Amino acid sequence: MSEPGYRFIDPPEPDDRIVAYEIHGHFSADDMRGLMDRLEEVMETHGKLRLYQDVTDYRGFELAAVREKWKHLGKLWHGIEKVAVVGDSRWMEIYIGIVDPVTPQQLKYFPAGEKDAAFAWLKE
Repeated sequence: MSEPGYRFIDPPEPDDRIVAYEIHGHFSADDMRGLMDRLEEVMETHGKLRLYQDVTDYRGFELAAVREKWKHLGKLWHGIEKVAVVGDSRWMEIYIGIVDPVTPQQLKYFPAGEKDAAFAWLKE
């Protein structure tokens, strides 16, 4: 089995509400299933989540990954308060700006050099 397209990381300061991970390479349906299952587990234990997503090395996804995400969307839609997306691509920044107003979560994009600011925003 290949390495998953994500890796959990530790926030600079422990906080049970924050789940931090990096997405790298090409994201598969198996990757999405594993990530969504983990988020649901943490949400059951700690309540609403705040996500830190580093997409600096993200290179795309399988269409099946989107279908897998939709399967979990009902539980996660209102179970996530904030999402900090850290990256280095203009299209992702634009995407976050478009999606933020139509979701119940607060979404914010941070350039790759502003990881500390992203974690600070999540703690607010």
